[in-house]
Amino acid sequence: MKRIPVLSFAVMFLVATDTFLVAPLLPDLTRRFGNSPRIAGWMVSAYAIGYCLTAVFSGPISDRFNRRNVLFAGTIAFCVATFACGLARSFPAMLALRFATGVAAAVGSPQIWAAIPQLVAPSRVVATMAAPTAGLTIAQLAGVPVGSFLAAVSTSTPFFVVGAVAALVAIAVGIWFPSVPPTGHSGGIIAQYAGLLRTPHAPTRFAAYLVFQLGNFAVLSFTATWFARGFGLSVSGIGVAMIVLGAGNTLGAVVGPRIVRRVGQGRTLAVAMACYLVGYLALPFSAGIVAAAAILSGTFFLGGTIFPVFMGLLQSLTTTARGTVSALANMFMYLGSTIAGIIGGPLLAALPGFWDISLLAIRVAGTVGRLGFTAPHAGVRRTGVTHRTGQRLGDPRDCMRPCQPPSYCSMSPSRTSGCSRHACAHAAMGCRCCRLASTPPSPWSTPTWPSCWVGRWGPVPTPSSRGWPPSWRPSPGGCRPDARRSASAWVRS
Repeated sequence: MKRIPVLSFAVMFLVATDTFLVAPLLPDLTRRFGNSPRIAGWMVSAYAIGYCLTAVFSGPISDRFNRRNVLFAGTIAFCVATFACGLARSFPAMLALRFATGVAAAVGSPQIWAAIPQLVAPSRVVATMAAPTAGLTIAQLAGVPVGSFLAAVSTSTPFFVVGAVAALVAIAVGIWFPSVPPTGHSGGIIAQYAGLLRTPHAPTRFAAYLVFQLGNFAVLSFTATWFARGFGLSVSGIGVAMIVLGAGNTLGAVVGPRIVRRVGQGRTLAVAMACYLVGYLALPFSAGIVAAAAILSGTFFLGGTIFPVFMGLLQSLTTTARGTVSALANMFMYLGSTIAGIIGGPLLAALPGFWDISLLAIRVAGTVGRLGFTAPHAGVRRTGVTHRTGQRLGDPRDCMRPCQPPSYCSMSPSRTSGCSRHACAHAAMGCRCCRLASTPPSPWSTPTWPSCWVGRWGPVPTPSSRGWPPSWRPSPGGCRPDARRSASAWVRS
């Protein structure tokens, strides 16, 4: 359904545009309200604080309701709060309204990331998540120029325009966004967080995501300073350079799903981390602004490519608390931004050029790799066949590594060294692991559960080795990718 990517893009574009909208307006808003320039940044911080505080509660609570309704309510509140910012006549009123805008954004935007895995097929999750990712990256390019252009009319105009567009998007969400009923929940907010963090891989994936965003924002926040100090760029020159970097990020979000579909999530993440290491190691040696912008544009391209993969892996941790996952991911993103702002300045001043920030980014890439932020066997393409039981079996072409002999394969993870989610198929060439889309509904000992054979047909499994009747054998066609098997697909000899 094309409406899901389009509406997801629109919502995230508006939320991100509003985030970057205030920065170019700070001098004019300071004169308008008559406050000190030293506290002008509070108008930006109020939005972030409102977002983070609300996300703690909105994520778990939203898992109890239809996500379309929560998204619609959040978008309406965002529209009203943003429009009201244009009517503010005092600094405290603006702070309160910016806080309210952050609250509304924290209610609505996480529903996009949480709803996509529930609305699209697993093979389309990364591609669909690229749409809101593109909305975020394009907003980074357009937010400051749009704010500056509209502010030429008045300081209220940007808020009125964004609020009006948000109203149209809210109406579209209410009409066309599919219903996403809750999938169940247990316990209170603390119990939901505790249950999520007890999920296998959850602590390491969230820690890796935090570290990744820390490095990301450290580079993004201090690149302009380096361009001005190291290459003598003017404000307009820095703006052009940042547009080039943002274009790389946007291109990665658009092209990334095709790359992931071709090479797999696991390989994409591994190659991206390796390229990060090489790119940031070479960055301090840049001889000129062209080389520096080219390297950074390449790393931003990688960031746009792998961000949907990150979100997809985080959402795959649970099926009942996806709103909690989205909210927690957004909180970690803002936390990474805050830490980057605190440590980035001293790092930039400690060594000449961009050395310290580059070394931090290199450290980040290495840490993400060590924390294991990879999709287990994600390099395998999700093709396969469907047996009469309804379970998708692996495609022989997707077999990726040797496993134990058939008699050693079972449902016990402790015995199969990670093969518990794979069909262990024995042939003359040996036993291989074939990717499964999900854990089988019953143990391997179920007599009606055939194997997906690899290479030349090997000996038929015996009851002692697999628990199946010896008379079962694959039909002559073998395991054909993406073919739905009927009850007659498996015949008796």
